[in-house]
Amino acid sequence: MSRILIIEDEDNLRFSIRRSLQRVGHDVVDVATAEQAIDCYKQQDFDLVLTDINLPGMDGHELIRQIRSIGGSAGIIVLTAYGTVESAVTAMRDGADDYIQKPLSLKELEMQVERLLSRQQISRRLNLYERLQDSQTASHALIGQSDAWLSTLALAHKLACEPRLMIGMNSGVSDGHTLPAILLVGETGTGKSVLAQHIHNWSDQHAQADSDNALDEGHRTPFVHVNCSSLPATEIEQELFGSEAPNPSQGLFEMAQGGTIFLDEIGDLTPEAQRKILSAVEHGIIKRISGNKEYRVSVRIVAATNRDFHAMVRDGRFRQDLLYRLNAFTVTLPPLRERGIDNTILARALLERLCKERGRSQMSLSPKAEDAIKSHGWHGNVRELLNVVQRVVLLCEHDEIQPADLALMPLAEPEVAVQHHTDASPAVPGSVQTGRKIFFDFDTGVHTADEVEKSLIIQALDRTSGNVSKAAKLIRMQRSSLRYRIERFGLESYIRELTHR
Repeated sequence: MSRILIIEDEDNLRFSIRRSLQRVGHDVVDVATAEQAIDCYKQQDFDLVLTDINLPGMDGHELIRQIRSIGGSAGIIVLTAYGTVESAVTAMRDGADDYIQKPLSLKELEMQVERLLSRQQISRRLNLYERLQDSQTASHALIGQSDAWLSTLALAHKLACEPRLMIGMNSGVSDGHTLPAILLVGETGTGKSVLAQHIHNWSDQHAQADSDNALDEGHRTPFVHVNCSSLPATEIEQELFGSEAPNPSQGLFEMAQGGTIFLDEIGDLTPEAQRKILSAVEHGIIKRISGNKEYRVSVRIVAATNRDFHAMVRDGRFRQDLLYRLNAFTVTLPPLRERGIDNTILARALLERLCKERGRSQMSLSPKAEDAIKSHGWHGNVRELLNVVQRVVLLCEHDEIQPADLALMPLAEPEVAVQHHTDASPAVPGSVQTGRKIFFDFDTGVHTADEVEKSLIIQALDRTSGNVSKAAKLIRMQRSSLRYRIERFGLESYIRELTHR
């Protein structure tokens, strides 16, 4: 639901617009004058302003200028009488985003409002990525000293710093501005999205160092992270490539111009989206939905998957020609179990960072806890290790961490693992899970019902990456009841950390 401010001095028209937008779920405030609108805009946050140009007192042009001077991110659509397009153009120069002519079609107005709100969401997402870029990079440093990990970083850095060259060598296009595509392959939780961010940063730094006309200090090219598995199949093409009709709108490829677009879980793309990405990889060209005009894009494509692409090609679920283009530059991320000493190095670094973030005294790993970390299988990789450390910092009351505090699942018999093993850790620190039974070691201290319930909720949130609805289904609890317990146990910040990884 979005909040919309309507300014229209014709009462009947204003009421009709208000009812129309309320009917599709928006929160609407309507006023008759620009002066009233300014007062409302200063007191409330609005996502969109819909205003007539010809108003009593202050006119729409001055209103737009004042709204823009006040600030905020609200989109602005102006209403203009038929035959006065020049006035609408002037309003666009003043800061309006779009216009619609009278007499109004309410259905067309609803569609235009939805399109502008959708573009704003994409723009806010881009701004969020840019704001978080430094903090994410700092908090997810590429930590490790094993040969396997250092070799991976060396290859990624070399590809990031390659001079700009054409991907489609035989395509007949020779603008020389397209960066080579890179495919990141690895199990879930190995750090593909973090490495993609670093590849982008390295490329930016290299371009600035080599350029005769260095970029302005602090300037960064865009990094757009697209989780292909989270976008509905009906919307993914418009999100990626934009739309031409009825009003032109950019997609994420154009918004990433000059920077990097990271296609996470690229194997979930529709066949048509795969075809269009192939054109972008080969020729640096895209077409918007409902249009034939070609748009040249200069972006680096970084794609990631944890799937077997060759099996998907055999099954007809992924284009072989696209795989060939992406597979030319492949970086394979090793699982944590193959990175030797890195598991304890990472555990210490994560422990130090999370203790600082939560403002608690610094914790340390006992020798036995380090041995437990070294011997654990870490099938969830770095993500599983991060979850374990977060739980320890949240739940452990003493500063030296013991093996029981880590709550690592001991190796189970194969048949038990197949039938019952669903997560890498038991329900509660100081407990051991065998099959479907959980045994508590009361020699390590008292275990309370709240502790059991809190740990169960944390594990469900871990499994669903912070999705409360899915977590509620996992533990057979009403969503409202789970929300109450999340607030009671103070887990809101924990969910934010999960969703921003």
